[in-house]
Amino acid sequence: MLSFKITCHTETRIDTFISFYQDAFPHATVTPKLHNVVPFLKKWKVKVGFGFLGEQGAESIHARFNAIRRNFTNMPNRVTRLQAILNEHLTQVCPQLFVS
Repeated sequence: MLSFKITCHTETRIDTFISFYQDAFPHATVTPKLHNVVPFLKKWKVKVGFGFLGEQGAESIHARFNAIRRNFTNMPNRVTRLQAILNEHLTQVCPQLFVS
């Protein structure tokens, strides 16, 4: 659970962002996705960037998995193949886990 101090800091940043957006773009319409950002942040107290939450981030990971999958198409056992794909992905994103 986030401390009260962190929660207040998050809310302050959200309010600052809203003020900036309205001042910088007075004639801009708020897209549905942007409209949902503030309630989402307040409810879930997100500690990661939106790259982890957006469609582009998911599509990027999907493309990466597809590229890795092509290296393991010769493995007939589906479970073994999926384990190999996940291990390869983990090796690429967290190489420090595999350094002796």
